[in-house]
Amino acid sequence: MAEDSTLSQLIHRLEKATSKLEDIAFSGKTGSRAGSGQTDLSTDNYSEGKVFGDSKPFEIEAYEKLLEGHLQTFFDLSESIGGLVYQQSNPIKELIEAQLEFLSVVTQCHKPQLTSDAFLQLVKPTQEALEKICEFREKNRSSNFFNHLSTISEGIPAFGWVVVEPSPSSYIKDMRDSAQFYAHRVIKEYKDKDRQHMDWANSFIAVLDDLYNYVEDFHANGLCWNPKGSSLDDYLGLGLSSSEAPPPPPLPEGPLTETPNSRAALLTEINQGENITSRLKKVEKSQMTHKNPTLRASNVVPAKESQESNIPLLEVQKKTIQPAKIERSGNKWFVENQHQNRNVVVQADSIKEAVYISNCTEATIQIKGKCNAITIEKCKQTGILIESAISAIDIVRCTSLQLQVLGKTPTLTIDQTSGIDMFLSKDCCGVEIFSSNSTAMNCSFPNASGEFLEDPIPEQFKTIFVDGKMITEPVEHF
Repeated sequence: MAEDSTLSQLIHRLEKATSKLEDIAFSGKTGSRAGSGQTDLSTDNYSEGKVFGDSKPFEIEAYEKLLEGHLQTFFDLSESIGGLVYQQSNPIKELIEAQLEFLSVVTQCHKPQLTSDAFLQLVKPTQEALEKICEFREKNRSSNFFNHLSTISEGIPAFGWVVVEPSPSSYIKDMRDSAQFYAHRVIKEYKDKDRQHMDWANSFIAVLDDLYNYVEDFHANGLCWNPKGSSLDDYLGLGLSSSEAPPPPPLPEGPLTETPNSRAALLTEINQGENITSRLKKVEKSQMTHKNPTLRASNVVPAKESQESNIPLLEVQKKTIQPAKIERSGNKWFVENQHQNRNVVVQADSIKEAVYISNCTEATIQIKGKCNAITIEKCKQTGILIESAISAIDIVRCTSLQLQVLGKTPTLTIDQTSGIDMFLSKDCCGVEIFSSNSTAMNCSFPNASGEFLEDPIPEQFKTIFVDGKMITEPVEHF
């Protein structure tokens, strides 16, 4: 009997230990707060934002590791390069510290409304750091490090994932792709000059990859708040104390119970049939808003609630209309924010000049002369007429673009663009076209008689295994 009792106790202890191990494994997969050391997963510990005693939650420890890997390499290389690159990297340290504090609060509070004053106050340091980093590029557009500054400015909004639901990791991926465009330009520019700049560009892309993996592991469907935690208002000291709470509304006068006479009167009113409308007041035409424009003008239509609550505040700010600009700074031309302007002309007087076209809508832009390189970014329903480009023409994040090259260009790069019609001269017969993440691309070349023939650029590919190797080829459409 003693042996049976001992065996029963051992089995009971083994089942209890197995149950705890399963809970720990499940918590690790779902991104729940977990750590090492004490194995008590009680509700009381979880509600206080403390799991496994005084140790930090898993997601906080994992976020701190971002400081030890590629991010530290990025900071070291930025300091080594110096100048504006180093200056722009300093606010990133403030951003990381602000977001680490933000996530620490998340582990201790239950989810608030994303539009509440408490949440906006909590996310404000992150927002201010993001704005400072992106504004730095705008103030230094004429710098020789413009591609470096743009790599950071285009990719750093990924740290605004904290206000994106339900898939913040896909948002990070989009920002990473935007940064990759300029990182490639840095790598291309310094390929045969300075390896340090190439490592710098790769290290920043690696930082965004680390952030993507972190969010996928711990916040795949949005911020993982503590459902048993305290209120964010109380945590930030915004909640009202009992002495400050507003008094309850006064009770209505008279009895609260319904009387038989009032019920009978209500039933009588309902059962009147067609006579129920006999006492309705007739509305004259002069009182109808759809027939009286004056009344319509005097009425205030309530503003529709913003549908951009899930978009990081910095991205919403970017969408505000900026003043139109056509100016030259050094060897760079900047054509920006041209809306419905059909007479934009840029005269390139030197082959060292570069042209940067950004955020233009329903415009027509002509670039005369032979220039070094042309970048067209975030343009919509715009026509671009170019004489010649010695280096390359880069097109990124454009929609419904028409491009015509009268002379020659060796390279065309198309990235994240939807709808582009290219008309190339016979001198462009050797052009190389690189496309990625783009759709509806058509290219027209003149034949021997001068007639333009249109061919689509493949956007769908097929990959098969042949002799142990992957072979990729475009899909033919008949």
